[in-house]
Amino acid sequence: MSETKIYPPPPGFAARALINASTYASMYRESVTNTEAFWAKQARERLTWSKPFTLVKDTSFDAKDLHVRWFADGELNVAVNCLDRHLAKRPEQWKQRHSENREKAAVDRIEQLHPSAL
Repeated sequence: MSETKIYPPPPGFAARALINASTYASMYRESVTNTEAFWAKQARERLTWSKPFTLVKDTSFDAKDLHVRWFADGELNVAVNCLDRHLAKRPEQWKQRHSENREKAAVDRIEQLHPSAL
């Protein structure tokens, strides 16, 4: 017997979502029908590039040169995208998640690297 059950999220959780079902469906459609333009826009809006990409997708399914490369000529700095760009906006949130000792060491280091962030 196969039964499909759907468990909707609690209303408060759904209300805090960044997109709704309609927006998701629209974004999905765009990602399928205009793949490179869609992902180029997402990459430019959501990531900080140390060297911007000029080529979105490079694929070859030739057995002698099989590859799928996304944004291959661009360069990212993981620390900038995962930590640095969020510090100026939410330093208190970041600090609350760390113990007193780790917080002190991390904050000291952040102040050395990014004095304006705190």
